[in-house]
Amino acid sequence: MPISFLHADGGKVGGGDLSQLDAQYSSFQNAEFSGVTAVGTLFAAATFSAAILEGDFEGADFTDAIMCGSRLCGNFRNCIFHGSDLRKSDLSGSDLLGADFSDCDVSGVSFRHCRVSTDFLSGVGILEGVTLPNGRRSDRFTPQQLSEMWPGLGC
Repeated sequence: MPISFLHADGGKVGGGDLSQLDAQYSSFQNAEFSGVTAVGTLFAAATFSAAILEGDFEGADFTDAIMCGSRLCGNFRNCIFHGSDLRKSDLSGSDLLGADFSDCDVSGVSFRHCRVSTDFLSGVGILEGVTLPNGRRSDRFTPQQLSEMWPGLGC
């Protein structure tokens, strides 16, 4: 079901099923999604600045989404975040197995206590102020530098 260009800024969605929805180019700034199921949903180029996303988003496509300052908590397995702006977002405790963060800006992102694949930061450019799953914080390193410092991180 395509609903491209939806503007739901500041809205609240609780317990709904948004699976397979086409919501690309939509705006959800300061919105709150709690207990939502959005398996396979297309959020490409959507805006989620300062939003809260809690629930099952497995396989959702967030390509080029603007998500700076957002809180993501729940199942984000196999999600595509390619090219997304995740600056200063909090993904703590989320399941990110198989998620694609290539070409993302993850400056200041917290991945604390996340379930991640060994190569979860593969393809990411500069990591500045990132909190890693083990709770350690990076200053300003490339993924290769982090791999050399912490073998097994899989950058």
